[in-house]
Amino acid sequence: MPPRCLNERIIEETVADFEQFDIDLILPGHCTGWRATNALELSYGERVVPIAVGMKINL
Repeated sequence: MPPRCLNERIIEETVADFEQFDIDLILPGHCTGWRATNALELSYGERVVPIAVGMKINL
């Protein structure tokens, strides 16, 4: 099985594990991948803000 497929198998579990950390803001980049970013957005809604080169983040 290609490594990409192996990584995608743990997305659901990884997204669920984020719950234990009470994270206010999740900033996935391009290396997170669109499947994982989508799963994060479905679970955490507005707390997920995909980032890109040149973005400014005010904390």
